[in-house]
Amino acid sequence: MAILNFNTQAPSDNSNRGNTPFGGHATDKPKSKIWANIGYPVGEGADAAFINLPLGLPIDTMKPVEAKGQNPDWIAKQNASNQLLNDLINEGADMEPGEERIINLQVRLRRVNEEMVVAAADNSYSRPASMSLTSKPVEQPELEPAE
Repeated sequence: MAILNFNTQAPSDNSNRGNTPFGGHATDKPKSKIWANIGYPVGEGADAAFINLPLGLPIDTMKPVEAKGQNPDWIAKQNASNQLLNDLINEGADMEPGEERIINLQVRLRRVNEEMVVAAADNSYSRPASMSLTSKPVEQPELEPAE
């Protein structure tokens, strides 16, 4: 039997929201020291400014992906992605606190496809409802009368 204490606040479930842009709490992850910011430069020399998106990418706390599967091309791409992450971490580790560098990467903007729906009547892989799931009737064992 549990003892309830009505004088304390119940823990809240913040699994779907939080105080960070991606949900959860800021204490869920270690604090990142190397950030990639997407933006563009304005001006030149001492008056130059960098206009960036509101959120940067925390590089040094990112986890590499697990390169699993049976497709060698997919595994090679995942390994290359992990190498890019490692290269960025190493580049940032060589920098002094507050130092910034422009790096030679591309930003790819992509809009996801609309959800595709195939109507049951148009699905050539659908099994007709009249088709039996078994090739022959299942025989039920005969029960012997109870004595």
